[in-house]
Order: sequence, then C-alpha cells, then structure tokens
Amino acid sequence: MSILNVFAKVITEVAKRNMAKKDVKTADPVVFEEMNKEIESYEREEAPKATSRSDMYKGMAERMRKVQKANEANPNVETAHTSVFDDMLEQIRDIEKKVESQWETAQPELPATHAAKSPYEEVLEKLTRLEHKVESQHQRDMPQSQMGQAGGMAAWTNSQGGSLSIRKNPDMGSSTFEMRIPDSSQLRVLEYSQNTINIDGKTSRFAYVEYDGQRGWILESYLNFN
Repeated sequence: MSILNVFAKVITEVAKRNMAKKDVKTADPVVFEEMNKEIESYEREEAPKATSRSDMYKGMAERMRKVQKANEANPNVETAHTSVFDDMLEQIRDIEKKVESQWETAQPELPATHAAKSPYEEVLEKLTRLEHKVESQHQRDMPQSQMGQAGGMAAWTNSQGGSLSIRKNPDMGSSTFEMRIPDSSQLRVLEYSQNTINIDGKTSRFAYVEYDGQRGWILESYLNFN
C-alpha cells in the first residue's frame, strides 16, 4: 500500500463527482492524470523526508494547487472548474481528519533498540487501516451471492483473444496503466461508473476492477459473470 494507491482512488472519486454535476463542465482527463503524476512525484521525492504528519498533508495540497495553476496557464487544455480542485483539497483535509482521529493520544514507548517510525511510515500505517475499513464496508454492503473469494464481485474478461487496457479514470480519453489484462482473466469488480458510453450500438458503463494488485477502470461490456 502507498499514498499513491489511496489518492488514486480519491482522484477517481473526484473525477466521478465532476462528471455527475450537470451544471459544471467535465474537466479534461489530462487534469486528473496530472493530479496522479503530482501525487506520485510527491510520494517519491518529498513524503519520505517529511518531518511531521501535517507537513505531508500540506505538501499534497500544494501539489494539487500546482496542478490547478498549470491547468489555468496551459492554452492547450481547457481550464477545469474550480470545484474540481476544491473537491480534491477537501478530500485531502478529510483524509487528514480521519487519520488524525485514529491516532493514539499516548504512543507506547519503544525499546531503545527499536527505531521510531517516521511521519511517512506512520501515515502509511493509518491509511492502510482506513483502506481496509473501507474495503470491509464495501464487502458488507454487497450481496453474498455476488461475492468472490477475495471479496468484491468475481468476473472474467472477454476480449476475444486480445488484452484490455486499465484506465486511471472512467473515461475513454483517460490515460492507462502499463499493465494489461489478458483475455479470460479472473478479476474483482469493486464498483461501476455513473457515466456510460456507446460503442458499436451498445451502451456500457465502466467497471472499477482489481487484477493482480492493480486497480482501474475497464468497460463492463468486456466482462462475463459466469
């Protein structure tokens, strides 16, 4: 688990809410791709060096403001509505509150031979616990008849001998991960997008799936459930 994994989910949720708002134009997928890149860069370059937990949250918020400024200055990408960035910053604050609310008021003293955890390691530990709680809630809410052995809805890909790209957001214009899913692979379906697209006369949602440790979006029309 990493900060990137947690915030990739957050960015996906922000994108979904943006698409669902009828009075706000959907932001260019490039905006959300840049958010992912900045979080990845922050995790690699700055997070391990943070001297406090609050510095980590401030650092991530600053990266999102950097994306906003770059988007406003880029003549080749339409400027996203400010609500997109406001939502992302609110999600960072919300995660901070949730993590801090779980923090023990009195940390047990560690043996002299046991090295203290860095703020980065401490936050990762708390985020892991939060992620597990969210996953457990999703599993409790899902009908037992649809639960796979590892949780979520079990499905198999049907790409007629080809392989499937895994998108970072539920949009055909979204960037993709390097990993591809081979035909007839078993995976878990965790949720569905609110938006649909029409391909070859058929309407399809996007499915948020997990395959071999990677999570992302593929078209529901490429899935079989038996």
